[in-house]
Formats: sequence, C-alpha cells, structure tokens
Amino acid sequence: MKNYISKIYIIHYTKLTARKKHMLSEISKWGLDVVPVYFEERMDQEEMAEFDIYQTINKTRFFQNTNRNIKNGEASLCLKYNMILEDIATKKDDEYVLVLEDDVIFKQDPLEYINSLLAKCVTDNVDFDCIFMGEAALRVGDNRDVFFKKQHPATNGLCTVLYKVSSAKRILNYIKIHKIDHALDWYFNKVFEDLKFDVYWAKAITEHGSVSAVHNSTLSGLKSSLRERY
Repeated sequence: MKNYISKIYIIHYTKLTARKKHMLSEISKWGLDVVPVYFEERMDQEEMAEFDIYQTINKTRFFQNTNRNIKNGEASLCLKYNMILEDIATKKDDEYVLVLEDDVIFKQDPLEYINSLLAKCVTDNVDFDCIFMGEAALRVGDNRDVFFKKQHPATNGLCTVLYKVSSAKRILNYIKIHKIDHALDWYFNKVFEDLKFDVYWAKAITEHGSVSAVHNSTLSGLKSSLRERY
C-alpha cells in the first residue's frame, strides 16, 4: 500500500527520559521508521528565553483568558509545536504529516490505518485540513471505527493529529499574527474556527499515556507534569 505520510514529528521534553524510551519502543514495534521520524527536543523549559516566548505567546492575554500565568512547561510545548510547524512549512502543500505527543500508545498499526484512511479520502474526494485520531481525555476507551467531520472544528487534544501540509502552513501564519493566548488545545479551537478548517475525527488509534497514567501505576513514566488529574 502506498505510504502517504511524509514525516512523523514527536514533541518531547528531554528531561522525561522514560517517554523517549517509550516512543523509541513504539517506533520499533510498529516499524514507523520507514517514514522519517523527528523528535522535537529544542526549547525545553530550562532553555527557552523570554524573547522566544514573546515571539510566540501573548502572556498578558493568556492571563486574561485563563486567570493564571502560563506554566513554563506549557510555554515550552507551545514553542516546540511552533517549531514543528516551521519545519512542516518547508514541505509541499499536498503532503501529509503526523504530529504526536511523546506519551501516545498505539492500539493498532498506525501506518496501515492512516494509509488506508488517506486512500479512502482520495477515492471519495474527501478534503480535510486535519484529522484527530487519539483518545485524549475526551475519548478514553473509544474504539469505534468512525470518520466524520466535526460540525464545530474542535480539537480532541493534540496527542495524535494528521495535518495536510498546506493547512499546517496556515496555522503557522495565524500564530505569527495572533500569538498563542490560551492552553494550546483551546487556542487551536479558535484557530480552526477562524480559518474555517475542515476538521475530522477518525478512529482513536492511540491511547493517551498521560491520561491512562493517572489510573494505571505501570504507566507512571508517562504521567504529565502539567496536570495531576483529568
């Protein structure tokens, strides 16, 4: 089967070594390295400068929207995601890329599923900007074989997202004009709405490790430093 994905990006905080080990295991288990795999490890929270934050994040509006200051880990996540978008922007508009958080656990062969789904989109002339295919907090335990367009272009977390490159470029340009001013998944809700994105939800092919770790002690290495519960 044709491989439609040009590159896989994994957002990683280098201090969480258990997560890197976990993701390398997932890459090996599912043979993901037939596609270029890139760990975004720049802009750890200990390394980012105030100017880096200023270029991408509106801290004043973040406080106004959330009634709290942005956490360093959140700011780092925003900067890492923006850097991934900058790399995606070097690719051709009609390519596809997969962006993952470093705590996902695949429930089935991701490349087989995604390639089959994209082949179907080509056959059925389905045009999309991005497809969400992770459980995250909203779809825990959801194993339905679904594929549908969201009436409101809402995110389902950002743990497992397939982007059309041309659409990722539009997100990057939006951030340059309207800096990030909310928790990233909430901010993306606004981005998708303003850009009139065609957002689809597909089968949840990944379990979100940091969500599961709250209730499963064997996954303690995947626990999120940004939240204690869901």
